[in-house]
Amino acid sequence: MDVIIRPAREDDVDDLAAVHSASLQEAYKDVVDAQFLRSRLSFPARRRGFAEELETGEPTTLILFSDDEAAGLLSYGAPRHSAETEKTCELWRLYIRPNHQREGLGQALFKKARQAMAAEGYARVILWALEEAPGARLFHETLGFSDTGITREIDVGRKARERKYALTLGG
Repeated sequence: MDVIIRPAREDDVDDLAAVHSASLQEAYKDVVDAQFLRSRLSFPARRRGFAEELETGEPTTLILFSDDEAAGLLSYGAPRHSAETEKTCELWRLYIRPNHQREGLGQALFKKARQAMAAEGYARVILWALEEAPGARLFHETLGFSDTGITREIDVGRKARERKYALTLGG
């Protein structure tokens, strides 16, 4: 398996949207309201979102190719939902296309991002994970994240809760 991880470019917008929407549709089909999935998390919606993000440069997005197929993405940047120190960034998203999950790609992608975060001077990274997505929460814990005990309510077509996780970078 030939794996390439690199910063996303504007010409990657279709690949990013395809990976993200396919991953979201699969991961949250039993958690998120179906209409919300079809409208806010669809390919066209994600394409618009990635186009805007790549134009502004926030967040930083990495794209992963496995045997020349766009198979994963990861985005990190300024914390969006909580006041943090300037040395803290937020993992906005980490998704692997469903047909490439359990191949070690998510771990490889996070390892590359973790190195980049540390090189940029970040000492800590946080993320928010849906309480009703135990698989995602377990995956984050295998990456070294710890549940902080902090929660927040969000709207995913209905009320849901997210848990805040944190990881100290270094070593």
